[in-house]
Amino acid sequence: GAGVLGDEVPTEATSAIADTDKEERGPLQVNVYYRHLAWAYAILFFGTLALAGILTFTATAYSSDTDKITLFYGMFNPCIWFDHYPAKVFATFGMGIFLLIGIAYSLLIFVSVVCEGSLLNILWMGFIISFVSFLDLTFLNVFTTNLYPEEDTGSSVIFDRPFRRLHGVTTVNDTSTLTMIAEAGDLTEADIATIKLHTLFYILWLIGQLVFSIYLVWLIRRRGTSWSTRNTRIFLGFMCVSWYGMVMHATAMLVIVLQPEPKVEWYWKEDLASSVQHFLILVDAYTGTSAWGWIPIMFYRAAMPSEYGIRLVFSLQAFEHNSLQSLDQGFVFPEGWVLRCLQVVAAIMAMGGVFSHVWEIADDTELRLFLALREKPFAYFGAPAYLCACGIFLIGLGLQVVQRRLLQGNLPIVLCTIAAVMFLGMYGCIMYILDRADWVWIAFVVFQIAFVLWVGVLNWYGMEKRGIDWRAIVYILTGVTIFALTIITHYWFLYYAYLVWMCFYGFAVPDGPRLYISCSKIEDASKYEAAGARSIRI
Repeated sequence: GAGVLGDEVPTEATSAIADTDKEERGPLQVNVYYRHLAWAYAILFFGTLALAGILTFTATAYSSDTDKITLFYGMFNPCIWFDHYPAKVFATFGMGIFLLIGIAYSLLIFVSVVCEGSLLNILWMGFIISFVSFLDLTFLNVFTTNLYPEEDTGSSVIFDRPFRRLHGVTTVNDTSTLTMIAEAGDLTEADIATIKLHTLFYILWLIGQLVFSIYLVWLIRRRGTSWSTRNTRIFLGFMCVSWYGMVMHATAMLVIVLQPEPKVEWYWKEDLASSVQHFLILVDAYTGTSAWGWIPIMFYRAAMPSEYGIRLVFSLQAFEHNSLQSLDQGFVFPEGWVLRCLQVVAAIMAMGGVFSHVWEIADDTELRLFLALREKPFAYFGAPAYLCACGIFLIGLGLQVVQRRLLQGNLPIVLCTIAAVMFLGMYGCIMYILDRADWVWIAFVVFQIAFVLWVGVLNWYGMEKRGIDWRAIVYILTGVTIFALTIITHYWFLYYAYLVWMCFYGFAVPDGPRLYISCSKIEDASKYEAAGARSIRI
């Protein structure tokens, strides 16, 4: 949802920074509503699907006669909009954000359970969110699959690079052979295996959504709502139909994956060896769950009442406990969260170097360690882990911006701009999972430039009090030097030197004041509006 800045109410709070002459500032209150995130989740999905579909039919080489998903299923499948380049680029970008929004929603539900203070409920929700978030992240692997050979449109040869597939690399140097394979309209064993694994990641995501929807309905019923009896029955009826659709859709897809032949060869043509599987396929066919079973996933999150949400209050001083139903979560140093993200990325890339098979022959990227995000099986773990790191990075940047806003009393436009560019640069690097996205090094260069500016601006803010910090200057110059030498020489040890340099981020930025955080459920803490906090509604 969009953020709307509320009125500022001055308070008598004192600054949390020693030896500072800053004006007294009040806390910053952020209200996040579940339903706003739920609608953002649905809108982004359908928007991404529509854009990818338009590009598939207008800007790609798609043909129903040669499309491998169509050849496997014998009918149209929306998944084709996620497979053809360049539509796959926009689909990957949009679906990654879509997954992060879904995880953010789950985290807010977890925070609300923490606010209730019940240990067993917290443990149970912790298990649920870990399971569901893991399956959400692995859904990104739908895009790590590559059903189609790499093409270089700027070359006189149709395919002048390895014929890459999901389970390895098969090098075919004969152009006529590759052209024949591309135009034959037949599925190879590698194609079938790729499509099945592609479908398996989707099934796992469906299972995660089913589990989370059941928990969410249980939570809504336990907390109670202001709905009438009629509306409650309508809601429960909708969810029962939705659960049936999810279960049958996932089960039918699983049965399809378990068959040795493509669906088109046996569907409605012969009985399956297993009577149970045959019965499930018949039920799915007659009720059409393969067509609509996934749709409720986009809407069940909006079942949370519109007035429900989480209230986060940020301050530079410790909270005074009163009768309000809020939970003091202590304090945090925002720069520590940014550092955690950089350390996670460094660990992923360091392991990527171990798994990479194309280190010496790669010439299409400025940071070869990222190529590991295309190497299987590492990509199945590295890509989701990298997406998770992007989420951590976003939290760290957000906390840093909130801290600066509390310090100066208004929105730090420069810092916000750099943070946005830096996040887009880091998130854009996830496109390395696409074999043909040879331009992604631009996103990494953008991140590198924004990162250096970020370190410089944070040090500039504190220059009046501390003077010039030579550690920051040395850090920036060292990073620029390593980056330049890496691009020029491509020595493998310089890539690892760059990762080590990133991990020293904490020594280059000043430690800001403690950022205290308090959280509460909005439906339980409406009285806090009178506490003099500036309010942001999301």
